[in-house]
Amino acid sequence: MVQTMRKQLLAQLPSALRAVTAAAMPPHAGLDEDRRLPSLPRSGTSVLPPATTATAHPQLLWPAAEEEVAVLLSGGVDSSVALHQLLAAGHRCRAFYLRIWLEDEQAHAARGDCPWEEDWAYCEAVCEQAGVPLEAVSLQKEYQEHVVGYLVAEAAAGRTPNPDIMCNSRIKFGVFHDRVGCHFGHVASGHYARTAPTRSTGSRATVPFSSAGGKPMVELLRSADAHKDQTYFLSQLRQEQLSSAIFPIGGMSKPEVRAAAHALHLPNRARKDSQGICFLGQLNYDDFLRDHLGEAPGHIIEFETGEIVGTHRGLWYHTVGQRRGLGPVLNNAFRAFGPWHVVHKDFEANVLYATRSYTGADKARNAFRTAGINWVAGHPPTVLPGVPLHLQVKVRHGAQTHEATVALHADGYGAEVELAERDKGLAPGQFAAFYDGEVCLGSGVIVEGAV
Repeated sequence: MVQTMRKQLLAQLPSALRAVTAAAMPPHAGLDEDRRLPSLPRSGTSVLPPATTATAHPQLLWPAAEEEVAVLLSGGVDSSVALHQLLAAGHRCRAFYLRIWLEDEQAHAARGDCPWEEDWAYCEAVCEQAGVPLEAVSLQKEYQEHVVGYLVAEAAAGRTPNPDIMCNSRIKFGVFHDRVGCHFGHVASGHYARTAPTRSTGSRATVPFSSAGGKPMVELLRSADAHKDQTYFLSQLRQEQLSSAIFPIGGMSKPEVRAAAHALHLPNRARKDSQGICFLGQLNYDDFLRDHLGEAPGHIIEFETGEIVGTHRGLWYHTVGQRRGLGPVLNNAFRAFGPWHVVHKDFEANVLYATRSYTGADKARNAFRTAGINWVAGHPPTVLPGVPLHLQVKVRHGAQTHEATVALHADGYGAEVELAERDKGLAPGQFAAFYDGEVCLGSGVIVEGAV
């Protein structure tokens, strides 16, 4: 029975995965066949995750086989396949589910929205099938402080927050690592990203060992799937956090991950990807802001003419570049003359500026200033004074990058950034992530007073 199941699983895997997986899944007897899939033996050697061997970076980091790995499970397909990638490589794994949902808040509970229960059920099913122990770690208090509090404060100040970036740096690879993950060789997650030993190329200098724990210095690399790449969300990780992180599916495409999930008959193999802000579940973002910030109506003014065209319910409901959602707050006489875009927010006057000619309304949309840059290497790139860097920049999650000239400030932790082409939405509070080819160097926050 086990031999037959093994052949079926291998037959269903994509060809790019089949050879490595076959080597990592030798025949294994003495299993409870009726209860779960066969557990995978320890290989005795370190192997690369499937689909990374053909990349341009053959030395991707992968834990030694004797290490026990803490695996962050969300209940989704990506983290579940990441768990099985580690099992296929022979690792002992312990899975952890982070309880961060705001189910205790009355405004949310009144809507009957408890999405964490479904996530937890999927985690239990995946771990029971794989024979892996699972624990829940309650981090609601820390999440409220480091992520939710940050989101509300930034929105109230008129900036555009990114709670997912803060969740990764402050919670998953922050509080969780300090409390639990530090007792394991590595902390693994289902992010689409890769890590590799630091190389000496271009403006990056090789530093063989970090000061924390003597671990090798590592670089954060884009994933093999450009559209799913999540290095933008990981760009605030510090070197000591990244050196303990592992991303088993970073060398796989989303279709390959889905195929692996079906081949393994994972309980959540047909589950859809989560969308939106992770802790809100089915709660609408505007409803969340209304619960915390209420409403503060003000004028919507056409940028070019100064004419009042509508009334907004609060500037925190809008972001620069926004198109959807403006129609309901515009006066009837102006709704048919769009599309309208948000071009500026004046918090002192509580005025929202909109335009029907977005491309020509803001002449500085290809230039901005960043502050508080987190350099993954732990220090700014080495450059001559007054000589700008030529990098690629992401101002939001996705495949799109901009060629850019980056002039670092004297301390190396702020910069004036000029994109080669205009972007449709640059707003204070957004993170700008910097790349040197496939390497994510870090990110900083776009600040007020953009040049």
